[in-house]
Amino acid sequence: MVLFEGNEEKLIDSVISVLDAGREKFTFQEIDLKSELRYKDLIIDLDRREVIKSKVKVDLTYTEFEVL
Repeated sequence: MVLFEGNEEKLIDSVISVLDAGREKFTFQEIDLKSELRYKDLIIDLDRREVIKSKVKVDLTYTEFEVL
């Protein structure tokens, strides 16, 4: 077991400094999510909460849409 021997305040300041530097290097980017999913003749519009199959709107309950 290794024990820290030294200035504890200096160690804490160093750790905080490294964490602050990392914050500047790594920025979060907004992900551009598609509001419409398509597969063959199926369209799922996430914004409108609609499903269209072969150009015909499919009526789904709230739960059915969530499961889909």
